Amino acid sequence: MEGNWIFALDIGTRTVVGLIAQKLKDDSLKVMDLEVTEHPSRSMVGGQIHDVPQVAKTIAQLKKQLETKLGFQLKGAAVAAAGRSLLTTFGKAEMTFPYPQEVSEEIYYALQLEAVRHAQHRIREMDKSLDYHCVGFTVVHQYLDQEGIGNLVGQIGKQIEVQIIATFLPRMVIDSLHTALQKAGLDMEYITLEPIAALNLAVPDNMRQLNIALVDIGAGTSDIAISEGGTVRGYGMVPVAGDQITDIICQTYLVEFMTGENIKRQLSGDRNTVSFSDITGTHCCLPVENVLETIGEAVTSLAQKIAEKILEVNGRAPQAILCIGGGSLTPGLTKELASILSLPENRVAVIGSQITEPLTRLTQDLSSPEAVTPLAIAADALYHRSLSIVKVSVNHRPVRLFAANELTVGDALVAAGIPPSQYLGRIGPAISVEVNGEIVFIKGKPGQMGKVKVNDQAGELTTIIHDGDNIIFEPGTTGKPGQGSIKDILPEELLNKKITVRLNNQPVDDYEQPLKDGDKIEFTLAEEIQVSEVSTPSTSSTSLTSSTPPTGYLQVILNGKTVELPLPEKGGNPILTDLLNVVDFDLKTAKGKKLVMEVNGEPASFITPLKEGDNINLRLTNQE
Repeated sequence: MEGNWIFALDIGTRTVVGLIAQKLKDDSLKVMDLEVTEHPSRSMVGGQIHDVPQVAKTIAQLKKQLETKLGFQLKGAAVAAAGRSLLTTFGKAEMTFPYPQEVSEEIYYALQLEAVRHAQHRIREMDKSLDYHCVGFTVVHQYLDQEGIGNLVGQIGKQIEVQIIATFLPRMVIDSLHTALQKAGLDMEYITLEPIAALNLAVPDNMRQLNIALVDIGAGTSDIAISEGGTVRGYGMVPVAGDQITDIICQTYLVEFMTGENIKRQLSGDRNTVSFSDITGTHCCLPVENVLETIGEAVTSLAQKIAEKILEVNGRAPQAILCIGGGSLTPGLTKELASILSLPENRVAVIGSQITEPLTRLTQDLSSPEAVTPLAIAADALYHRSLSIVKVSVNHRPVRLFAANELTVGDALVAAGIPPSQYLGRIGPAISVEVNGEIVFIKGKPGQMGKVKVNDQAGELTTIIHDGDNIIFEPGTTGKPGQGSIKDILPEELLNKKITVRLNNQPVDDYEQPLKDGDKIEFTLAEEIQVSEVSTPSTSSTSLTSSTPPTGYLQVILNGKTVELPLPEKGGNPILTDLLNVVDFDLKTAKGKKLVMEVNGEPASFITPLKEGDNINLRLTNQE
């Protein structure tokens, strides 16, 4: 068959519907053929596959029937997972650098993927019994040094953070669908969620400004999707549906399940009576009113549970409720829903015929409401609204990914359980030392970035990948710890002066001696100095009380007295060491003392810059 076409499978609790749909040049959808096959046993429970071989056998039977009519082999299919499978949660990740660093595309993308891993962890905490696939995520917030920002890439800071919202499907649900298809000779080409697909088809974008609840009432589950304000407000699921009504019929009239299903279908027509044989072989013919009375309580219970879930997701009654699925044909159900939610009866409607007209011309085996979901699955695949399946290998291990957009190496690493942060070369740990009572950090060395090869070609985290690609990943390395010597932490201005240095209270002469984390260094001028008496240089010929400093000098106050300090020849401001070079000190009483330096009441060092009018205090104290 020529053109853009798809084989869509709706694997329901009671039946499997398969249809071949084609997208025409005018973007309309044409249904080429359709088959409906009932499960011979209860191999599906609540929309979940419980007997994979039996479901595979049913799919294979339907596939063969279509292939016989079409004249060619079907190799792949689009499917949908039940709405109850969908879980959405938030995730966040942050990185802290030892010094301000520019945020590259690689760092930013690795941070997003770490947030996805955090979301996966939260999902596991919510449901420890199942493993989940991430099928998409969106960045909602970004922070640079704890301040919100529009785009982290290119920014410079010490701390970055992203927050995302991610959507997950249970691996068990995906794997059982995948295995059933494989056993039937089919590949899973696309996957979507039943309520999402149905909403896309039944409630187009121009209707989503309205607060509408779409309820897909099947055999085992009732899936709910709610729109408002132009978008999807939320999803919900009730684990009861049409089978609950059938069970009441079976128990009341002593019939097996398939007979109960047949009785239920007879209620939807124009008949006045229903006829059947019970398990003893007795033939029965009952008025429809009697059977409706029998199921009345169960119908009310189902409507009540659907209404409660709608209120939970929406917070209030919606403007209208659109019902699809075979269970929506249950007599009295829509009327009960309208009553419970205080809506006019015409605001709760079963839809389908206006959407599924092409189907009704092909078969009478499928009612219009039942046909919406299979047609929606086909439409999502043909209009690229579903997730395509991409199979790759990571370090020779097969990995299956779900692609709404282009996939990258980083996506494959997350799916393989490898933290993307392992790609980034980590900076080695810094060491800290104490220098004259102040903590000084010596930075570690940068590590090497990880290595990625895609089909033997060098790649990165952001390299786009395709079905069948082979990815080899080597983690990045951590750099060496911070290294330095005494010489590296001494002020440059003192390296050519005579000073006394003590390392961990022991005098040292070798300034090349390497430092280790936690070392304590103290240094003082080698000359024993006294600052209790300070005088100005004898070469000064300018009044100390002049309010305007002479050209080439800076006036500061040292221990309460004004001093004129020559400006450096190279320009700029002098530093505290320059002051010590031009004042006279009494050196007789300074032995064994520690020099304490303050500028404007704040602790200072030899390299503290000075400006006009600074108040400097120098004093000697006993060594601690």
